[in-house]
Amino acid sequence: LRHQLGIAQTGFAADWQTFRALLARIRADGYAYSTGTFNHQLAGLAVAAITDDGEVLGSLTQVQSRDRVVEEQRPNVAERLREAAGRIASTVAKSRSIKR
Repeated sequence: LRHQLGIAQTGFAADWQTFRALLARIRADGYAYSTGTFNHQLAGLAVAAITDDGEVLGSLTQVQSRDRVVEEQRPNVAERLREAAGRIASTVAKSRSIKR
């Protein structure tokens, strides 16, 4: 409850239960989708870039006009982003092993 106000201020969820449910859905889908959060004309889809040992490096996001987003295409877009994020994570991991 200590951060309840902070969660509500993000605009993503009004309470911890809703926030946890949102995170569970993102994990199940394998991507996060947002529309109109920062600009009502834009939509974004993001995936995590994670190394093979589970380190989260960041995320890879595609933003485009809401008018161009087709709901049925989201899983395909997410898969392309996941593939690219995987290549980035692999490259980072290889560069780290070279430096050691």
